[in-house]
Amino acid sequence: MIEKIHIRALKSIKDLSVKCSGLNLFVGTNSSGKSTFLQALLLMAQNGRSEDGLNGRLVSLGEFREVRNHYMPKEAIRIEIWEKGRGKPAWIEFEEDKEEDAYKVNSYQLHKEELQAAWENLHGAEES
Repeated sequence: MIEKIHIRALKSIKDLSVKCSGLNLFVGTNSSGKSTFLQALLLMAQNGRSEDGLNGRLVSLGEFREVRNHYMPKEAIRIEIWEKGRGKPAWIEFEEDKEEDAYKVNSYQLHKEELQAAWENLHGAEES
């Protein structure tokens, strides 16, 4: 089960950590980060399968400079997912490469066996 999600420098989100439970509800004003939070999860999923970066099959966010939080121009975009019982998070980071006028993607994802165990855990919890 996902224990915590941390997002830094993505769109309207400067630095956010959310402790997760069986049911999470997101409420807020326009541009407060509700959709961005969900887009962060989609970014993790689409880059866990391939290297689509910010624009892929699940989510398409546009150019790096448009997506990074404007108040944090030197920060990399980082998304971490902490799973219960694991000592370190799965994470992805989008970092500006000024020489290439682009960005690079760094990540640590869960291994196939870990993903399968998490999937089985999720479906076991639904059946209970």
